[in-house]
Amino acid sequence: MNPETAHKTLAYIQASSALAKRALDDRNELAQDREKAAAGREALIAEMITAEAIGDGQQEKVATMLATHSDTTALLKSAIAKIAELSANQKQAGDSLGHGVDADALSGPVPAARNDNYIGEKTAEVKDSDRAMLGGLGLPVAGAVG
Repeated sequence: MNPETAHKTLAYIQASSALAKRALDDRNELAQDREKAAAGREALIAEMITAEAIGDGQQEKVATMLATHSDTTALLKSAIAKIAELSANQKQAGDSLGHGVDADALSGPVPAARNDNYIGEKTAEVKDSDRAMLGGLGLPVAGAVG
């Protein structure tokens, strides 16, 4: 055999061997990642049900979505949208607290604290600001406060 041909053949075998090893290592790493993800999948689904992020009937669909990267990304985007919606609703409810929303209170004079006849007294009057506060806390608004 020609020495130059033998050298080229040996270089080809070395390069193809290195590429095959790299491909095999990548495949093994991907398989380990899949096994690790599969091991935590059931616990994650149980946690999602406990947190009421998914319903009981959605377990199989979520398990299927968690099996592939593109579906996992879609599930994550959906979870982020749900968190953002809940956060916005909580912020919106909190924004109305602490602000006088009574038309009467905004238009009339502000009484001095020691002259206010409601301080320390129980009253059946439910003001608009009381309704906003109770609604923001998620409590039912009854006809009487106190």
